[in-house]
Amino acid sequence: MYASQILPLGLDLFTFDFSGCGRSAGAWVTLGWKEVDDLSACLNHLAQKGATSKVALWGRSMGGATALRFNSTTSPLPIACMIVDSSFARFIEVA
Repeated sequence: MYASQILPLGLDLFTFDFSGCGRSAGAWVTLGWKEVDDLSACLNHLAQKGATSKVALWGRSMGGATALRFNSTTSPLPIACMIVDSSFARFIEVA
């Protein structure tokens, strides 16, 4: 949906399903608590490929909560910005 608007700008787009969501293996969804590990794995993969200099995190609902929980100081790539759509900010209130 958004790829047609992002790609002509010369930006790369990397999307993924969290473990236990969409077509990914896994039986549990933790509302962003452990999904931070999935995000970390993706960022490590991009850093190892060496073609990415910085990233913008964009997450909706649980993806937004994951972005908010992510510790950007330990990120293998600089986080330029975050776009958080329809998320929750306080995990304990949702859980």
